Amino acid sequence: MVCVHRYLEGKSETEYSGVETFVDKQLKAKSQDWLPVRTTFAAQNLGFQGEIGGEGGSGGAEKEALALLEERLGAKLEGALKRLDEKVEALAKSTKGKA
Repeated sequence: MVCVHRYLEGKSETEYSGVETFVDKQLKAKSQDWLPVRTTFAAQNLGFQGEIGGEGGSGGAEKEALALLEERLGAKLEGALKRLDEKVEALAKSTKGKA
């Protein structure tokens, strides 16, 4: 919250986006309604709506959902690193002997 406030302080109100205008009004009203509740954006995008911190949710369900999130993110990271390695190898082969 402090970072967002500092960010907005350094920007002219005439340059605010719609979201920044909304957050600025919320900060001036000393409201915390704009702060995220329960899940992160990443968790929502990976299909965890309602699974983390839901109504009457148990800590076990949260742990399971977080473990699944970690597994999915790990798999995505591994795939990205593999593609990066392949590109580095291809670049190394294409520049071999040119130096």
